[in-house]
Amino acid sequence: MIKGNTQLRGKSPIVVGITATVGLITFLANTGAGIVFPIFPKYLEVFGGGPTELGYLAAIFSFTAFAFSPLMGWVGDKIGRIKLIVLGMVVFALSNLLYAEADSLLVLYVARAFEGLSVAGIGPSALSIIAGITDPEERPFYIGIVNGAAQAGFIAGPVLGGVFLDLWGLKAPFYISAGLGILSALVAAIVLPGSGKVAILEREQKKRSEESTESLANQDSEVLLAYQFGIMTIVSFSTFLAWALIEPGFSFYIYDILEFTPTQFGLFVSAYAAVLTIGQPLGGYLTTRIGPRTTIIIGLLIYSFSYLYLIVAQELFEVLIMGAMAGAGNALTSPAVSSEVTKVVPKSQRTTWLGIYSGFATSAGFVGPIVGGYVYPSLGPERTFLISFSIPFIVMLIFALTYRSQSSPGKIWDPQNTDIDF
Repeated sequence: MIKGNTQLRGKSPIVVGITATVGLITFLANTGAGIVFPIFPKYLEVFGGGPTELGYLAAIFSFTAFAFSPLMGWVGDKIGRIKLIVLGMVVFALSNLLYAEADSLLVLYVARAFEGLSVAGIGPSALSIIAGITDPEERPFYIGIVNGAAQAGFIAGPVLGGVFLDLWGLKAPFYISAGLGILSALVAAIVLPGSGKVAILEREQKKRSEESTESLANQDSEVLLAYQFGIMTIVSFSTFLAWALIEPGFSFYIYDILEFTPTQFGLFVSAYAAVLTIGQPLGGYLTTRIGPRTTIIIGLLIYSFSYLYLIVAQELFEVLIMGAMAGAGNALTSPAVSSEVTKVVPKSQRTTWLGIYSGFATSAGFVGPIVGGYVYPSLGPERTFLISFSIPFIVMLIFALTYRSQSSPGKIWDPQNTDIDF
């Protein structure tokens, strides 16, 4: 119960606690997802599969996440985001149990589709929860924390997967991943308050942002929403697409042209992932200081020039710099873009719109490799890298010339003589 003149401000223990809980859930979920990465190539051999089947698994996951993100966002608005996170983690656990008990490639494909479905529900719901409880001026920082936790899970997962494979065999990582999924569901169901603290903070957010909400409603809100939502989706899509285009040929470039070892390739991936993980909270904080527009422009510049630098990078140190640049650019861009999207979508349909945003942005995950599979052999690595530089750079120019950040809402809601039961 909250009584009297209690104020729930941006850095209140409640906000910090819920953010930490959502971050823990995304960390556990992505750790569980990452655990299986080192397993798939060896596991597919049991069923007579190889690189082609591994590609099918990747495509099924990306397509399912893209296709179902809008639908799962709509479901989250109908049944509640916390319930959808719990459901998503249960589906995630089920997918891993299907992996472990699979007796054919078809079962693996079905399991991978379930995993994509779970991601489609969890991502928009987690972002919507953070958007509902935070002050818009501070929101990028908290989104950066959750995004950083997710990236940390992707780093920890493959390492643990390799260890568990060596210790207990092929199926053990799947069972452990399923256990992490159930643990995440329990954390969400028990720790995240479905109608207590979150509801209070969302009430605060609604009262505090009433002025800007009314402003949107009074000035061609549909046109404004379509423009601001669209440009943010394009920004996010461009960052996904730039990497997806070079992904099919990048491994061949690293091994065949630069003649790197697998360990050196791993160092490149680690450099990118480490900077992205650490940088997202910092990027979110920077957004609160200099504004989302400036942060996104700087982030896109750094990110796009990382691909231009890749053309001339030959030594390991130079390639590591490229990975760090790409990670830094993404770390700056991602929290700012996500925060801006939450400001311009209708509050009552926030999760639905976040699902649409996530679906279109991540569609580059399966469109890009298909196009890149034709572009890289035809044009060669340097021209492919140049295209990957051009995409986010051109989007940055369009964004810089046209975008104006949504104004921040008014004062924080201050409950006077109010008793609120959790």
